[in-house]
Amino acid sequence: MNLQDVQRKLAAAGIYRGQVDGVFGPKTRAAIIDHLGAVKVAARTWSDARLEVAAMQVIVEAAGIELGEIDGYLGPSTRQGIAIFDARAKNSGKPDQSVEAWRDDLTAPQVPTSRPLPPPITSSKINAPAARPRWPLQTALEMDRFFGAKGTNTVSLTLPYTMRVAWNMEKSVTRFDCNRKVKESLERFNSRLVDVVAHGRRRPRPSRSTLVYPSVALPYLAPPPCLPSATVAPAVAQRSA
Repeated sequence: MNLQDVQRKLAAAGIYRGQVDGVFGPKTRAAIIDHLGAVKVAARTWSDARLEVAAMQVIVEAAGIELGEIDGYLGPSTRQGIAIFDARAKNSGKPDQSVEAWRDDLTAPQVPTSRPLPPPITSSKINAPAARPRWPLQTALEMDRFFGAKGTNTVSLTLPYTMRVAWNMEKSVTRFDCNRKVKESLERFNSRLVDVVAHGRRRPRPSRSTLVYPSVALPYLAPPPCLPSATVAPAVAQRSA
């Protein structure tokens, strides 16, 4: 999908009356802002690039492909949604399993373990589990059996540091929802991460408001395990009194 596709869709809806030329001019901007307003997204102050992404998000959502919040940021959910939309467009509107199917462990190539698994992680605040967790295979069936239906069985997880969303570094994250069965492991991981950073820099364990972190990319765990993907802020999380 590109800007011409956006212009074409808006023109077909009677919102855009300019040329379908892929040029982001005043008419295109006005049409996108009006279209976003119709779905209750206030975007008049957004940049042209953000408006273009938001317009694509609305088009993808209208096609029945769930993305989440219409925010104009090109995150992993939006990238995947656009890829699905484009694949369906090339496949007469039908789902393309090569793009949409879950990658099952049973069919994925097996990668030999390069080294033994480490012992359970402990931290200064959270002890290791009594037994190593037994996680399911990454097949749609096994994941649903273990975690429950997507979007269910969720709890809130509070972070011991401030995170920055990788595709929108202005947005801070201090808590998010995750599946109940992964919460303990995530708490243990996050607490251990704080210890590793503090000890690696040879200073006491920092307080929550003065953490200094290198850029650490955390894995994206699609629902139901955990949302969202984020990057630990690479700067001091300063807070005013």
